[in-house]
Amino acid sequence: MFVLCNDEKTIAEVVQFLNQTSCVFLDCEGRDLGTQNGALSIVSLGSLQSETIFLVDVVSLSREALGPVFELLGKKNLRKVVWDGRMDFSELFFGHSTQIDSDVLDLQLVDITSRPARGETEYKRK
Repeated sequence: MFVLCNDEKTIAEVVQFLNQTSCVFLDCEGRDLGTQNGALSIVSLGSLQSETIFLVDVVSLSREALGPVFELLGKKNLRKVVWDGRMDFSELFFGHSTQIDSDVLDLQLVDITSRPARGETEYKRK
């Protein structure tokens, strides 16, 4: 199930729900994220406590309305799970003054570093 978050009421409800979790799944979408001309469009958020994915419509909301979402993502005691979060984090930092610097699990790095333990080689991957 997906919930479109495009007003302050929905944002408040989502942030209140996610503030009660210890882990958030995060993915950002937009144009050329992390570059000088990048533009964030959607922030997707999920948790282990729900099968619902919350789609935060960045384009339709003001910076003030988005503040609680960015504050949530900056929390140090909240684990953020991403797949290759480099450009997402760059866009959040440079475009929205949101620093995500602790308790991050990047599943792409987990995959890469665990390949030898799984016996996976470049030859087997092709």
